[in-house]
Amino acid sequence: NMLVTLAERALGQVARQAALGRALPESVPGEAALRARLAPSQQSAQHWADAATSLPEQVRKGAALNLDPSVLLLDMFQQLQATARRAAP
Repeated sequence: NMLVTLAERALGQVARQAALGRALPESVPGEAALRARLAPSQQSAQHWADAATSLPEQVRKGAALNLDPSVLLLDMFQQLQATARRAAP
């Protein structure tokens, strides 16, 4: 559950930075540059915002149904990869 919460926050920051068009404060060096690579434009912010809301919700629903956590996380990472492709210029 902690991993899902961290992913949710990180995805939200990616979307927020892209929507604002400026770097957000970093927790670790290079974090803003990574967010800028993932979401280089304001148009890509919507893809990441959608992922930030839908992916954690899907994982939590699956966990509530006692689905295999490793399968849920693998699916989430595959969906993140698809989001990165859609958000790329």
